[in-house]
Formats: sequence, structure tokens, C-alpha cells
Amino acid sequence: MGKSSMMVEMIQSILEMWVKEPDTTPGFTYIDPARETIAIILNRLRHMKQQGITIPEDKIHCFPITPDATYTIGLNCCIRQLVYH
Repeated sequence: MGKSSMMVEMIQSILEMWVKEPDTTPGFTYIDPARETIAIILNRLRHMKQQGITIPEDKIHCFPITPDATYTIGLNCCIRQLVYH
């Protein structure tokens, strides 16, 4: 099993947990620079919706970070913002 296949299987597990426990299952962030596995994940989500399964869409965020995207977001994983209360 390759890296992409392993990631798809892990994400499939999360999708299945969403069906069973939508309120307690967390969302996830997945960065796919090759743009291959994100298509598989989106296809599986579409298939689940066609079957009448409710998808917690507020837990899904898709950010195009490929060079051919029209509008990309800045992503700095090294910054930490402190919040004072």
C-alpha cells in the first residue's frame, strides 16, 4: 500500500465515523500537492450524499494551494499567535 492509498483509507475511516457519530467526530485537514487523493475523497463524499447520508459540511474546508489556482491562501505553519484573555 502506497502513501496515497494509506491516506485515503485513513480518511475513509473518518468519513465512516462521521456517519456513525457526526457530532463528536472531528474534522481534518489534508494537504494534497499532487491533487490526486483529494479527487478520490471528494468523489467518496459525493457518493455518500447520493446515498442520502448527511455530511457535516461545516467540517470540510478545501483550499487550493496548487500553482494553477486562481486565488491561493498564504499558509505559514511556523507562526504561533498568542491570545491573551
